[in-house]
Amino acid sequence: MNKIIRAKELAKKLTISVPTLWRMEQRGELPPKIRITKKISGWRESDILDWMKDREIDNSISVEG
Repeated sequence: MNKIIRAKELAKKLTISVPTLWRMEQRGELPPKIRITKKISGWRESDILDWMKDREIDNSISVEG
C-alpha cells in the first residue's frame, strides 16, 4: 500500500515552509494531491519520490521518516 504524505510532513522533508508548499501547489509544481476524507488530503509517497527523481532533488532526503 502506498503511504500518504500530509502537507506538514512533506514541507519538512523538502525543508520548506507549509505556505511555500501551498504556493508550489498553486503554481502546479507538485504532483496532484489525493482526497482522503472531505477535509483531509495528501500526496502519494510514490508520486513524491518520482517528482523528486525527475527534478534531481537530493535522494538522501527520506520521505519515509
